Amino acid sequence: MTSRHVNSITGRLSLRSPQRRSLEILDRVMEIARPHKSGDLKAALDIIRSEFPSVEDFEHAFPSLCFALATGVGKTRLMGAFITYLHLEYGIRHFFVLAPNLTIYNKLLADFTPNTPKYVFQGSAEFAVKAPTLVTGENFEQKPQVLDLSLIDEVVTVSNEESVEMARRLHREEGITGGISCGAATVAAAAARALCRGGRGSGAAVEAPREAPAGSAASGRNASIRSRAISKPLRGSGASGRSRRPIRPIW
Repeated sequence: MTSRHVNSITGRLSLRSPQRRSLEILDRVMEIARPHKSGDLKAALDIIRSEFPSVEDFEHAFPSLCFALATGVGKTRLMGAFITYLHLEYGIRHFFVLAPNLTIYNKLLADFTPNTPKYVFQGSAEFAVKAPTLVTGENFEQKPQVLDLSLIDEVVTVSNEESVEMARRLHREEGITGGISCGAATVAAAAARALCRGGRGSGAAVEAPREAPAGSAASGRNASIRSRAISKPLRGSGASGRSRRPIRPIW
């Protein structure tokens, strides 16, 4: 069944028939073989090929599809439709657009800039009030205007290994079914607490999922971290030396 967002986006962005068909294909592909970081690439290819035989190979180490449209149909507009759909239907927030040369790069910059003649999101109510932030090759190192660096006391670097290990510990010992971002935040909180000068009683707060999947060890207690210390040392180097202190996260 076609997503309601396909019909809505088609109307709002005034998509032509080939553009709508491409959006419908994307909708179907996401339904039957939604990409996952740990997904089975061959299985995904077989599923997609069962409905779209022209897909012979992904040609990359991740699912990748090519939409063949005639020149002048509106491929840039279709990019805007794809982005709008993936954001509304799946909550995806980050997109990478690759330009083959400087001429197309400059054209894309113009088309993704609000209040320009061919703005790709023209007609999209979701982006009318707050347009997507456009990060380019010229401004990617600039800090956001809302970021006040004076409020940051310390930057803690956490390795992938430490993040994964802590995520496993949180799941195993506390019933928190968070990912590596939760693990990284907890490692950083432990390091920040160690750097605190408040002495005894100082603490750190970490935001993580509060609801555990039904049937998990934490589902009956809302997956809240208890006040007991997590004192097992982490494996690895880097920030792990700081993280050997007992961790008392406050959820």
